[in-house]
Formats: sequence, C-alpha cells, structure tokens
Amino acid sequence: MYRIKELIKFTTVVYYGLCIKSTWKIYNLIYNASLLVEEGNGYALTLDRLINTTGHSPLCFKPLEPKLQVGLTLVWKKYHLFSRAAEYFIKTLRQEFETY
Repeated sequence: MYRIKELIKFTTVVYYGLCIKSTWKIYNLIYNASLLVEEGNGYALTLDRLINTTGHSPLCFKPLEPKLQVGLTLVWKKYHLFSRAAEYFIKTLRQEFETY
C-alpha cells in the first residue's frame, strides 16, 4: 500500500490552482493507451520499453524523478493447460529467475 500512495503523490499535479490527478485503472493494453497518447488524449504511465519510443515514433519515455522502482508479479490459473509456447516462456522465466 505504501508504494501506491507514493505513486499517487507522483501523479498529482497542481497547475494554476487546479489539482489534476491521474485516473488509476488497471489495464494491460499499453499499446491501446499509446494510440490515445499519440492522438493527444493525455499521458500514459508505464514501464520502459513496453511500447516503441525509438526511431520515427512520436512517443517518448520520460523516467520519473526521483527514480521509482516497482516489483512485478506473474500469475496464472492453477492447473491451467498451456500451449507449448506458453510453457516454454514460463520455463525460460523460471531459469532466468534462478540466476538471481
């Protein structure tokens, strides 16, 4: 809960007496959000490298200052049957995390 409060403080802006707060919605479609940002419909708060900000992209990534780090969790349904590609992905992730 502490991290959420810290993040909310980051996204509360006072501008000419107006208090503007971000809308906290859980979404996993950052690409869709990036399309809205490209059209000038706001900003997206996301992790670096989830959308293209290189080359001719009109988008850019601006890191938070001071630096704010968050942890990530990967979850799935218990006893779920995965495709071979998904099984390989999870196996690769587990191998990577074993090295830490």
